[in-house]
Amino acid sequence: FFKFKEGNVDLIPAIILPNRELMIYGNGEAVAVADLKTGRQEIKKMTEKKHFHGCCISPDERYLCYGVSDDYAVTDIHVVDTMDVEWKDVAVKTVGMLANHFQFFPNGDEILFAHEGATETIPDRLNWLNWKTGETRCLHRHAFDEQGKQIECIGHEQVAGNKVLAVRFPVSQMDFGIIVVDPKTGSCELVDQGDYWHASSDKNGER
Repeated sequence: FFKFKEGNVDLIPAIILPNRELMIYGNGEAVAVADLKTGRQEIKKMTEKKHFHGCCISPDERYLCYGVSDDYAVTDIHVVDTMDVEWKDVAVKTVGMLANHFQFFPNGDEILFAHEGATETIPDRLNWLNWKTGETRCLHRHAFDEQGKQIECIGHEQVAGNKVLAVRFPVSQMDFGIIVVDPKTGSCELVDQGDYWHASSDKNGER
């Protein structure tokens, strides 16, 4: 459906809405929807930016969150009401980072997103947004040694119930493995030490 321009290396992130039997996907030009039963595809919203960073859908399959940028340094995070005929923005939040890996928490008001970039240079990978209030905050500041060198590297975050599951990578100069971060308290617990690069959980964070 999307035809890449010459030199365009952007991926096309996509998500499936099983209850509505739709697929939503986008690139640096537009966001589109495909009917999984009929195959009909339709552009729903122009992104007005060069790069499309990713997308996710709220637990009730109503609100779409995605990020766009022109330079990978400042990201506009959009929340769109997909039940609205015009797919109107209900919130737009601009953050001074390459924001990606958007995921809704179970309440539908809060979104996890990642400060993406070179692993060993990012000190604030895990971030939180309440799209209704516009409040954002870093959920966990990475550890540094006494000389100011970063010794903790985190990635592959996932919403797990009301908490966040992530991996402290082996390149960290401290105990590494699977960590769980509590967004309310900011606590960070190493729950399984090991040479992990990926991890996953069920949506309730029980397994």
